[in-house]
Amino acid sequence: MPDNYKKLDNPAWHALTETHTAFALGTDEFKRYDPEIVLFSGYDPAAKNIFQQLDQVFNLNDAFFIFDQFPALPGNYRVETIVQCLQMVCEKPEDAGITENIIPLDKTNSEEMYALVSQVFPGYYLPNSNVNGFVWMG
Repeated sequence: MPDNYKKLDNPAWHALTETHTAFALGTDEFKRYDPEIVLFSGYDPAAKNIFQQLDQVFNLNDAFFIFDQFPALPGNYRVETIVQCLQMVCEKPEDAGITENIIPLDKTNSEEMYALVSQVFPGYYLPNSNVNGFVWMG
């Protein structure tokens, strides 16, 4: 790994091997979320020949999102879209002076949460993204 490597360079991998291990499917070096929850996947940045493991993790016609740089995919995979993304980090929290009453959301708000996130991030999150304690990363 480069000296300047940070967890946000490969957020799905770090989430799947830390906070979200209960949602991880795959191998020791390449993991994905349950495809009914979210289509994110990630790989160990220190692993070699990682894309030889794709057929162990994905089924025919599975779609998935992957973060970080990666080498050419095997011939039976294709890149459909490359999304340029900026990661933002708050280095110094500001007092926002919240004046509204914050209401915790739960399963009764599922449809509204999914509708809202689908407007902002269409296709990234699925209807079951908030089940079983999964917390949206967006």
